[in-house]
Amino acid sequence: MNKKQLITGLLLTGLFASTATLTTNANANTLSPKNYSNNQMLAPVSILRSNLRSYDLHLHSKPTDKEIKAAQEAAENLENNLLALKKAQAEIKAENVAESAHSAAINAQETIIDNAMNGVITQGYNFFQTRDYANDTYPYGSCTWGAKAVAPWVGNNWGNAGDWATSASSAGFKTGSTPMVGSVASWSGGHVAVVIGVQADGSIQVLESNYAGNSAIAIYRSYFNPTIVQGKVTYIYPPVDYNI
Repeated sequence: MNKKQLITGLLLTGLFASTATLTTNANANTLSPKNYSNNQMLAPVSILRSNLRSYDLHLHSKPTDKEIKAAQEAAENLENNLLALKKAQAEIKAENVAESAHSAAINAQETIIDNAMNGVITQGYNFFQTRDYANDTYPYGSCTWGAKAVAPWVGNNWGNAGDWATSASSAGFKTGSTPMVGSVASWSGGHVAVVIGVQADGSIQVLESNYAGNSAIAIYRSYFNPTIVQGKVTYIYPPVDYNI
C-alpha cells in the first residue's frame, strides 16, 4: 500500500466516522442536534488521530507536509462540527426552558379562570391597557366599541351588548358569574365594560365607554356592586394565553 492509498483511507475513515456521529441537514447544511455523549461526539477525532499514529508506524517514516496538513484540517473540521453541535444542543435546551415557562404561565391563568367559574374571587390577569382601535368594527363611542378596544381578544361579530355573553360562549370562550380582572362584564340590560379591579366583596371597577352619555373610554365610577345595575351580569373570561 502506497502513501496516497493510506492517506485516502485515513481521510475516508474520518469522514465515515463523522457521518455516523454528526447528522447534517442536506438542504440547510446545518447540524441536526442529537443527544450524543461527549465521548461519542469526540469519536471521529480520536479515530482520525489514531489513524495518523498507525499511518506513521506502518510506514516507519513521516508523511509529507501536504498529507499532514490534509489530515489536520480533517481533524479541525470534525472538532468544529462538535462545537456547532454543542451550541445547537444548548439552544434547544434554552428553548425547552422557555416553552416550559410559557406552559406554566398558561396553566396558572387557566386555573384563575376555573376558580372564577367556581365562584372564587381573584384579581386574575395582569391588566394591560393597550388599546386596539384599528381592528374594532363596533360603532364609535358605543360600549361595545370601548370594550373591544380595551380587550382586543373580543370578537367583532358578537352583536349588541346584551348578546355578548351568549355570543362569546358560542365562540368557545368561558363565561361565569364571578368577576375577574381582565374579563368583560356583560349586562343583560345592554351594557359591556372591561373589569380592571375586583374587591373581596365582589364589587368591581371597570373601563367603559358610552356611560352617562360619554363616548370616551374611561373610569367613570368607583367600585360598585355589579349585580344591582342593568340586569343580570355575566363575565366573559379572556383566552388562557392572553398577555403571555
